[in-house]
Amino acid sequence: MEPQFKSSKWQIIAKFALVYTLIVIGFGLILYLFNLTLQAGLVNGLVNIVALSASIYFAIISNRDNNLNGFITYGQGVALGVYISLMAGIILSIF
Repeated sequence: MEPQFKSSKWQIIAKFALVYTLIVIGFGLILYLFNLTLQAGLVNGLVNIVALSASIYFAIISNRDNNLNGFITYGQGVALGVYISLMAGIILSIF
């Protein structure tokens, strides 16, 4: 039997914050390269909202299944979302 490696809460937060920032930065660079930054304001906003929502959702699911034995409270989910948003905000502000 192979050993089970559990990822910590902070590893999950870092992984999904990086996924979100890479999606946002990649989409922003594509818009910039094709000179569509002014025309795609609504699309850019929608991509940001969908990418952040998806990364928070999958982080909560991953944390619930890997660290909390299938159960998570509302407060733990909100805290995870806040931490992901905070870390992503810091990374994006550096970019």
